[in-house]
Amino acid sequence: MVDVTVVDVTANWVVVEFQSENSYVQRRYVPRELFDVTVRGPATVSRGLLDISMEYSNVDLTVVLGDRLPTIRVLDLQDAMRREGLWTVEDYKKNPRAIEGAIKRMIGVDVNTVINAAHGMVMSSD
Repeated sequence: MVDVTVVDVTANWVVVEFQSENSYVQRRYVPRELFDVTVRGPATVSRGLLDISMEYSNVDLTVVLGDRLPTIRVLDLQDAMRREGLWTVEDYKKNPRAIEGAIKRMIGVDVNTVINAAHGMVMSSD
C-alpha cells in the first residue's frame, strides 16, 4: 500500500498525490470506480492501482529538456516545479514566477548571488 493525499474528487476520477520510490512528487488520475473516496486528505492505495492509473501532469520536462540537461537534473527540476504547484501547461503559463522560484531552489543560487560572487572575483583580482 502507498500513502497518498487525495487532491480532488470528481464524478469519474480521484486525483491523488504521492512520493515515488525515488522521492519525486507524483499525481495520478485514479478511476473512481476502483478507488471510491468522497473527501480530500490522506488515504492509502495499492501500488498496482497507481501503476495502472493515468499521469496527472501534461508536462514532461524530460522530453522538452532532455537534450539540454542530464536526465537526473531534469527530473529534479520537474519535481521542484510540481512542488510549486506547476503540473499543467496552464499552471506554467499562469505562474512564471513560480517557475523562477523552483529553478532558484533547485540550483540553490539566485541572480544576486552570482552577481555578488562575480563582483567579489573582480575585487580580489585588483
